[in-house]
Amino acid sequence: MAKTIILCADDFGQDPHISEAILALAANKRLSATSCMTTGEDWLHHGPALKPFQTHLDIGLHFNLTHGKESYFQPLNNWLLRALLRQIDKGFVEKRLHEQLDRFEHTMGHPPDFIDGHQHIHSFPVIRDVLINVIRERFPSKRPYVRTLTPMLHGADSQVKALIVKGASYGLSRALKDQGIRHNSQFGGLYSLRPLAPYRDFMNLWLHQASSGTLIMCHPGLALK
Repeated sequence: MAKTIILCADDFGQDPHISEAILALAANKRLSATSCMTTGEDWLHHGPALKPFQTHLDIGLHFNLTHGKESYFQPLNNWLLRALLRQIDKGFVEKRLHEQLDRFEHTMGHPPDFIDGHQHIHSFPVIRDVLINVIRERFPSKRPYVRTLTPMLHGADSQVKALIVKGASYGLSRALKDQGIRHNSQFGGLYSLRPLAPYRDFMNLWLHQASSGTLIMCHPGLALK
């Protein structure tokens, strides 16, 4: 039986080598979604080039609090600890999310099809509460869907990372369901990012495990010259 899988390329707009690789894959219809980092140095340059693909590509916001030159960016571990201790200023996160949504809509001319987070930060406690409230208030009718991380496909080489991510994101799927916000049924694509990791084997395994509605993330890029 055929399965519907969302293959999502992350980090569009972070770097030209990433953006150009994703555009090439989109042109060849090898992707079903891409997640855009509107804080990235390349966003304003390559963002408009996504517009011709809007009919067959889900284009979403990659909410970012950890990577770049903005003064408020902090290492992921800092955000995780503060989230677990419930020591995050909701108003601050809400402001940053609206800013990044504004940048997306200014370039694309429409709201994102979905929202996720760089390094999965959108799924952390407190931050996910802000995300859900912003979606409910900013998009009262047609709401973007949200990437969830559980249940997670297994079999790659990042067991410790997977346990941390699953633990930090516990409860997100239930909260989205309670608010009637669409989300993927399963999640895959998490691995160590080692250059010599057997990625083809991992992908074959994830595709075998996946049920219809699964989202698998990937990180394309052109080789640096």
